[in-house]
Amino acid sequence: MNNNGASKICITYTCLSDNSQIFDNIRWHQGLKADLFILFLDRDIERFKKQYAAFENVYILQSACYQINDDDPDWVKQAHARLDEGYDFEKVLNVYYACKIAHEEFNCNWLISIDADELIYIPSEKNLKLHTKVEVLPEFFDSLPIEISQVRFEAAELIPIDFDKKNAIFSGINYFATFPSRHIIFFGRVINRLMITLNMSGKIIEPLISMYYFIFGYNIRNNWQDVILKNKCKPYFLGYMGYKSAIKLPVCQDSIFSIHYWLKKWPHSKIKTLDKKYCLHFDIPNFDEYRKKSLYQVANPLRFRNRREIFEVGRSPDLSKAMGYYKTQIVVSEDRVKKCKSTIAALINLD
Repeated sequence: MNNNGASKICITYTCLSDNSQIFDNIRWHQGLKADLFILFLDRDIERFKKQYAAFENVYILQSACYQINDDDPDWVKQAHARLDEGYDFEKVLNVYYACKIAHEEFNCNWLISIDADELIYIPSEKNLKLHTKVEVLPEFFDSLPIEISQVRFEAAELIPIDFDKKNAIFSGINYFATFPSRHIIFFGRVINRLMITLNMSGKIIEPLISMYYFIFGYNIRNNWQDVILKNKCKPYFLGYMGYKSAIKLPVCQDSIFSIHYWLKKWPHSKIKTLDKKYCLHFDIPNFDEYRKKSLYQVANPLRFRNRREIFEVGRSPDLSKAMGYYKTQIVVSEDRVKKCKSTIAALINLD
């Protein structure tokens, strides 16, 4: 059993104020018995406080509002100093602040950091199928061995479908070619973590990682899946190997939040971690979100070649062109499912 007694779970998000998925996301996790939600928004804070007044335990704050203290860890101070360099540093600061609020003010002993388009989904069966029964969060965390301090939820990229959706709020299907995708991404993460451990500058890390993915990630992976694996599901949704995590509170001073999960400062021992399924990622749930995300997206041309292509089309002034691309290159039809290997399918109905 968890050494903190009955588990009390907080979920935190950093998102734009016009995000259309966050409302249903919170509803889903309320159904899983999460106790507290801390939402960091870019603007319109007071309007959202009124809009979410009917929700229980939703705490809304301005993003990146945390004021640095002398006793904060160095990695938090560094994130604060680099806020103008990108969204990830903003998220790091917000998650650290959420940890403090959740533990010190609401007595939570676990914190999960996810995005508005991601759902924690712990199937009670070994293989996830449509309408699989799901474990609620407190019972799951109560069952963990006492030494576990982090749970990493394996990410699953969900492609929008145009069949069998019924009344599902979130729906999609996942395709993942085990080889060479997992291996390429795994070594990319190892290289990235090594450079972070060596305290290399982000100005050095980003170009090197971008070059790695450009050479090995998308060029080779696309060609192998097209030619060798005969994979008919080509364009953007090739799947990815990643995690979102839950960390036990309070967070140790030598722990570092690295966007997707927590690490220990070198040369300290590794955080005792359990890997679990799933964090379902509904990146493009429908055409409206595809269009909106395309207008916001500023993708790295080396690291996200396929991403750049689909969002460039999505930003097209010709609405029919964008709609045509969405229907033929992104959405999965029932006929297309028969041609591809499906590993995960999910329909989420909040009723």
